Amino acid sequence: TLDLSLGDGLAEIPIEQRSSREVTHLSGRSAHGTLIEVQLVPDGSPALNPAFDVTPARLVTGLITEYGVLPSEESALRACAKGLFAPSPFRGKAGMGVQLPDTETPRAGHSTQPR
Repeated sequence: TLDLSLGDGLAEIPIEQRSSREVTHLSGRSAHGTLIEVQLVPDGSPALNPAFDVTPARLVTGLITEYGVLPSEESALRACAKGLFAPSPFRGKAGMGVQLPDTETPRAGHSTQPR
C-alpha cells in the first residue's frame, strides 16, 4: 500500500501483531495420521509475529508495476497515485520516464520472440 498522506510511515502506521503461536508452533500429521501440533522453540521463548512491515523510503529505489519501473521519487509517486502515467508495460517509456530498451539483447539460449 502506498499512502502519500503520511509523513512518517514507520511512526504513523499501526502494525497488527498476530499470535506468536503462529511462528512458535507447527501443525501436521503424525506417522499414525493423527493431527498434532509441535512446539518449535524452547518453553518461554518470546516471538513477534507482525502482520506486515513498513519499508523505510530510503531503502526503496523504484517500484515495479504493471506499467514498468516507477522511480521512488515523491513527484513520480504522486503522479502515479493520480493516474498521470501512460501504460507501457515493457518497452519504451515506462512509469514516469524510466527509459527501458526498445529491444533487448538475447542471452544465450533465450529468444526475444513472443511465445
